[in-house]
Amino acid sequence: MSNVEKICVLCGESCVGQARIKNEKGQYAHQKCVIAKQQQSESIVESESLYEDSYDDALDGGMNDLLDDLEVDGAENYSGEMSNAQACAGCGQRMSDGAVICMACGFNSENGRAMQTRSLDTISKGNSKIASIGSGAGGLAIKPILPIIGAVVGGSVGAIIWAFISYKFSVEIGWIAVGVGFLTGLGASIGSRGEGGALTGAMAALIAMGAITAGKYAAVSIAVEEAFGSTYFEPLTIDEVSDEMVFTFMADQICEEKIENGDSIGWENPELYVDAAVWPDDYPVDIRDLANNEWGSKSFQEKSSLRKNLSENWGMSVSDVDDDWAIQEIADNECRRRINNDEEINWDNERLPMSITAWPEDYPQEILDLTNNRWVDMDPDAQFDFRIVVLDSQNSERDIDGEFGQAIIKEGLIQSFMHPLDLLFMVLAVGTAYGVASNEG
Repeated sequence: MSNVEKICVLCGESCVGQARIKNEKGQYAHQKCVIAKQQQSESIVESESLYEDSYDDALDGGMNDLLDDLEVDGAENYSGEMSNAQACAGCGQRMSDGAVICMACGFNSENGRAMQTRSLDTISKGNSKIASIGSGAGGLAIKPILPIIGAVVGGSVGAIIWAFISYKFSVEIGWIAVGVGFLTGLGASIGSRGEGGALTGAMAALIAMGAITAGKYAAVSIAVEEAFGSTYFEPLTIDEVSDEMVFTFMADQICEEKIENGDSIGWENPELYVDAAVWPDDYPVDIRDLANNEWGSKSFQEKSSLRKNLSENWGMSVSDVDDDWAIQEIADNECRRRINNDEEINWDNERLPMSITAWPEDYPQEILDLTNNRWVDMDPDAQFDFRIVVLDSQNSERDIDGEFGQAIIKEGLIQSFMHPLDLLFMVLAVGTAYGVASNEG
């Protein structure tokens, strides 16, 4: 019996006088501590099918045949089913007969190395990290549709406000664009429940650009409809073909026939030519030269004053009055001066008045009589067929007018982005939407 102090490697207490186990390195462990470890391990590992058939050392670095080397100093041997028990060389916990890997610490008794293990807490922390990454991406990882819906709603409200103010006051206020960006970002932020990130911000910025563009488009479209009528570009039905349309169409046909036969039409209102003429092609050469020379001789202040008067008369902004419009106004004034003085104006196109004439007041009496007589001479079937001709003609013109209206809207939309300040406020609006939606603003 050795007098060396025998300390249990599991509990740190002396093993002297108690049932104990000793390994080749001279280390000791209480037999009861080993059994307690075995029972604790059995509560975690219930199946022994995970283990292989061979095993090596046990209990901390090379303790072979645990119970065969049992040395008792001054105590009775512990009776129990320990004859085939093995202890892990890494942590001392019991390993079932034939086990290779310790389920407590991961020690492999065949190669002498410990395997890396992960606890449930570690896995839970990993899942939390993934969730936080999703949240940092902008709140779109879990509920991607809510920030989009919020941004669209906010942007739509901003676009409506933008269109209303632009149309109502005929002016675009740049700071309203920033407000559109703010509402878009706010909607996205609410949709992401304040967890927006870079992805949510980028999405809101794109929607803000679309909302501002939609607002501009709506404002221009409303202005065009206001000028031409909301139903002006829509196709007609046979029931919508009025007598006025029919008689105007027939009167124009009679005028065309007279012009082709070399007869002149004595329009009672000479200003019909002026109202129908389009600058510069429809005006006589001498009128064009006079108007261009007069415009060129005006000072900057005089030109600005003319532009201002035109804009006020038409309810538009000064920036909408270009040089051609101002020069045409000079030409029209010259034409009216000559008409009032009974001076002759040599219009090249005798058909000009027919583009704007209204039945019956604008037509000479001769044309009125010829039109009424021709209509009366038709039987009901012929009159109906003529209405069909008028319907087709009107719808063809409306198709052309519709293309013209869309061209005006397109040009107006493009022009609304051309000013440097428009681009500046667009950038500010996009930045505002991004900052609010990503919670970085």
